[in-house]
Amino acid sequence: QAGLQSDIQKILRHARKLPEKTQHFYKELNRVRRAAISLGFISLVDGLAAILERECTLLPGGAHPDCALQLTHAANVLRKPYSRDPKYNVLPMRTRFQEGDN
Repeated sequence: QAGLQSDIQKILRHARKLPEKTQHFYKELNRVRRAAISLGFISLVDGLAAILERECTLLPGGAHPDCALQLTHAANVLRKPYSRDPKYNVLPMRTRFQEGDN
């Protein structure tokens, strides 16, 4: 349980540092999602979606706009049936805020 809690906390730490940590956020999110699916722990995937949505509502006013967009996107994708396939990867939503975009 401690390992699971630290994994979720790691995802949330990366989430709070979006967009700089976008790749790390999705890498950890997919790692935990795949582990949960392979163990048949689908309720963890649903719970993670709820946690991401809640985190989105708790963002400070000065948070980067991409943070809310990515959190909402990830939560929505986690609830889709196709995201239950362990081979599927949740990918970042393309936004105008990402590095390299003008």
